[in-house]
Amino acid sequence: MAHRQPALLLHREHGPLRPCALWPRGRRRGLGRAAGADAGRRREPAAAEIRQRPAAAGRPGAAGDLGRRRLRRPGGARPRGAGARPRHGLCDAVSFDPRAHRLVPAQRWFEDFTLGERFPLPSWTMTSGLFAAFQAASGDNHPIHYDAEYCRAHGLPGMLAHGYQVAIQTCAGAGLFPHMVEESLKGFLEQSTRFLHPVILGDTLYPLLVVDELVPQRSTGILGLAASIHNQHGVQVLDGRHRYLLRKRPAG
Repeated sequence: MAHRQPALLLHREHGPLRPCALWPRGRRRGLGRAAGADAGRRREPAAAEIRQRPAAAGRPGAAGDLGRRRLRRPGGARPRGAGARPRHGLCDAVSFDPRAHRLVPAQRWFEDFTLGERFPLPSWTMTSGLFAAFQAASGDNHPIHYDAEYCRAHGLPGMLAHGYQVAIQTCAGAGLFPHMVEESLKGFLEQSTRFLHPVILGDTLYPLLVVDELVPQRSTGILGLAASIHNQHGVQVLDGRHRYLLRKRPAG
C-alpha cells in the first residue's frame, strides 16, 4: 500500500483561502468540495460598509483590488490639526505639577479649625491577619493575643486584641486631617489612651477624632483632638487625646 502524503487543506469561510488543517490526500477531495460550496454562500460586505483605496501612481488596477478594501470609519475620518485628539500622555506630562497632587487641595491653618469639628476614620474588622501583622511588628508573643485555646481557658470568648493594636486605629493619618495641614503642621506633641472594654478577634471598630482644644500662640497654635472608638454593638472601647502644633496663616 502506497504511503499517503498529508496535504494542506485550504479553508475559505469568510475571506481569502487560508490553511486550516493537514488531511490525507484521500479525504481532501470531499472536504474541498464542501469548502468550495461554503465559499459560494459566504456573505459579501455591503457596498456602504467598504471603500476602495485609491490607485497609487504606477499601479493600475489597485483601486479595484478587493484585497485592499477596508471598513469605513463611522462619521468619516478623524480630523487632523487643532481638533484632533492629542497623543496619549503628552499633554499630561507637560501640565502635571506634583505640588497639586493632593487629596485635599485647600490647605488649612490653625485659625481655620473650630471646636467640635469631627474627623471620622475608616472602620476596621479585627481579623486574624491584623493580629498576626501586629505581632510581627511589635514582637509581643503573649498567648492571650495569639492562642484561642488559652483565651477560652481564661474565660475569654476569643483572642484578645493588644491595647496598642486598638489604639493605632485612632491614627490621624488614616483620615483626611493630616492632608489638610500638610503646610501648617509643625509637630505631633502628645497622645494618651484609656482602654474601656476588651476587643476580641472579629470585632469591628469605628474610630472618631473630634476637635476639643484650640490654644492660640504668637505664630502657631495647639490643636487637640479627642479620640474615641466604638465596636459594632455601640460599646465604647477606647477614649484618648492627641495634640498637634499648627502654624497660623502667613500674613499677606
